[in-house]
Amino acid sequence: MSVIRNVRKFVTISTGALAILSPALAESPKAMPFPHENSDLKPDPSVRFGKLENGVRYAIMKNEEPPKRVSMRLHIDAGSLAEEEDQRGIAHFLEHMAFNGTKNFKPDELVTFLQSNGIAFGAHLNAYTSFDETVYMLDLPDNRDELIEKGLLVISDWADGMLLLKDQVDHERGVILSEKRDRDSVEFRLMEKQFSELLPETLLSKRMPIGLEEVISNADRQRFVDFYETNYSPDRTTVVIVGDIDVDVMEQRVRDLFGKMEPLEARIPDPKLGNITTFDGIKTIVESDSELKSTDVEIVNILPYEATVDSAAQRAADMPISIAYAMLNSRLSILAKQEDAEFTSASASEFDMFDTATFAMMNVTAKGNDWQSAMLVALG
Repeated sequence: MSVIRNVRKFVTISTGALAILSPALAESPKAMPFPHENSDLKPDPSVRFGKLENGVRYAIMKNEEPPKRVSMRLHIDAGSLAEEEDQRGIAHFLEHMAFNGTKNFKPDELVTFLQSNGIAFGAHLNAYTSFDETVYMLDLPDNRDELIEKGLLVISDWADGMLLLKDQVDHERGVILSEKRDRDSVEFRLMEKQFSELLPETLLSKRMPIGLEEVISNADRQRFVDFYETNYSPDRTTVVIVGDIDVDVMEQRVRDLFGKMEPLEARIPDPKLGNITTFDGIKTIVESDSELKSTDVEIVNILPYEATVDSAAQRAADMPISIAYAMLNSRLSILAKQEDAEFTSASASEFDMFDTATFAMMNVTAKGNDWQSAMLVALG
């Protein structure tokens, strides 16, 4: 059975995976529509969705399990793709600067406050930066009113109150460079090669979130301010709060705090991601690394991206291909467990990469580095 449709075909012998996320569409400085507003699929009625006049969106839900807990999320609709060439790495750098001084918390004061209230990094507090988004996550260990107030103040400061003090920026450079070195794994190196080989004419291959050492080491403070003021705008901000809360009270607090954000005159458009590289026939890519622990073969087809609305009809139309992939993956899993199997694992998948392309791919991990036999499985 073959469920992979052919448009642009690549064969790669390597390892590593692509982390894919889907961005929102760019239109105006006002609040962007929620996905369900353009769909016949109804959201959970217990979630209260709302928009402020300045463009900030919010979603609030009461959930008493576990009791007396509150989770807060701040989503910024901008990541490394929004960087200019001399800002490569600043989107991720800003994520760190959120803890190094804001209008309501002096440097080191925020960390002290959080830790004094039983909020630990990793367990209750985290953040990440991807190609198209930056997300801050804060989980409160209890729902005391004063702690909720402080928690909301913290995430509102992240959205509209980072000080970006020069001495703090300079101090954090070494931390970011250390993180960059730690990320220099075989998986990351191969992922970079995949992006460069498969999508050489797109911005994706030139905007890894960790950035460039030169920018991290030398970027002027003003470039941080420019990115922050341009991309941490109300129309790119969404607040999500779930927990043992009073929804009416929480909604008013969100409106009071986030309603103070000044909107831009116009929404900054999303960056143009570039074009899919076209060619005739099959292109072979061989990637190697001294730290590789296995030999993988991938068959990759890049399909033109087709924008669709998430609806009942669309999900019904997508169901056959989803079932086909599930059946294929189940069969591959069974075959991999057989004593005479030529591979240790295999899988097939299809996913959209932003608004540029749809990837359909099969990955086979060879037994004993016998990539020829693995390729026969992939082609079968």
